[in-house]
Amino acid sequence: MTAIRPSSAIVFAALAVAGESFARTGGSPESIYRDYDCRSESELASPTDGPSTACPGGSDGDGADCKAGCRESWTLQQRKNRRGIEYGGWASLGITVNNFGNTTRDGNAPLGFNSDPHLNLDQLWGFVAREAQKGGGLNWGFRLDYVFGVDGPDTQAFGDTGWDSRWDGGGGYGSAMPQLYLEAARNDLSLKIGHFFTIVGYEVIQAPENFFYSHTYLQYYAQPFTHTGFLADYSVDEQLSVSGGFVYGWDSGVNNVDDAAMFLGGATWTSQDANTSLAFAVTAGDWGDGVKLGSDAFGNDGDLYMQSLVFSHAFGNEWTYVLEWDYAKNFLDAAADTSWYGSSSYLLKKINCCWSVGARAAWFNDADGVRVGTGTAGAGDYYEVTLGANWNPHPNLRVRPEVRYDWFNGAGFPMDGGTRRKMLTFGIDAVFTF
Repeated sequence: MTAIRPSSAIVFAALAVAGESFARTGGSPESIYRDYDCRSESELASPTDGPSTACPGGSDGDGADCKAGCRESWTLQQRKNRRGIEYGGWASLGITVNNFGNTTRDGNAPLGFNSDPHLNLDQLWGFVAREAQKGGGLNWGFRLDYVFGVDGPDTQAFGDTGWDSRWDGGGGYGSAMPQLYLEAARNDLSLKIGHFFTIVGYEVIQAPENFFYSHTYLQYYAQPFTHTGFLADYSVDEQLSVSGGFVYGWDSGVNNVDDAAMFLGGATWTSQDANTSLAFAVTAGDWGDGVKLGSDAFGNDGDLYMQSLVFSHAFGNEWTYVLEWDYAKNFLDAAADTSWYGSSSYLLKKINCCWSVGARAAWFNDADGVRVGTGTAGAGDYYEVTLGANWNPHPNLRVRPEVRYDWFNGAGFPMDGGTRRKMLTFGIDAVFTF
């Protein structure tokens, strides 16, 4: 039996009573996992001070099978203060094991984030924020996020010696400050300045915002996690918004030791009935000077163009389909240009206010061996199929079991310590929001 790490056991016990459904701040579109409460829309729009006493009917039925979903979520902050400042967070605890019985720290490699096949505290997350509201006069906002756990080291600003790249705590654990920015808004325009999450891609780092526990190769290897710089967003109308700004490359902090200078922008269109959306994001420019920091495997260098297209459609009886396509081209010189690209598809079904199920199929091409591996040992095509479920026994708690099959088509053996090309994993985590 896998031993529970002491720090994970302490946090698990302390947070058994914690949680609140977290308000979306990442870049991925709304999906079927956006609410876990079977109260009616009118009740959710006009909450009362007292707890709800009945579960109404509607699309979720009479609520007899979802009594847990009718409970009030517990929060650190029951309501915004007069200035609109919010605070809260979550904790996620999980384990992923492989069919090899490999229990080394990278036994699940090349999976991203949950590559350690032990019970871990993935994220202990806290935030304080004020949203700058569009649609009126000048309005201000800010956000600060802090995370500790085994996801901490991967979430650091890798290329900056003066930011959070040295916050490792040993045993695979570490801290990061993935967001710290100021924001201003007036009428249909908003401007964000500081360190913030990328707008590229569908999956995000924040555990409550993803349906699946594990991540695709696209999210972990093909895309940036964070940026430092400024980003403006303009609402053309109720359906279309466009954005653009300047950033210090990928996953860089205020010191920008890679000397990167890039454009970041995109556009998002949503249908009038809000069932369909299309999001395009692009980052392009000087990716950096190739300087590496510590054990950072990726010395960003040369000019880079990277784009992401995400299509989402809700249909039928609580079904959602999502398709993502990514492409990147790194211009070094005529003999050394590299590229990577791939796609991922999601089919998600909300059964009731307590249960949802989903399937994911993804492919990532790293033919030049510059993202997943280094050189020919990791060059090739990576595939994965994942089946999973979300169980919400309480508004503060979500449990995400999944089974995943990965295989590799190439010359090397990137799995099980460099000995195999196929891998079966089973993962499960619990996310407590507060």
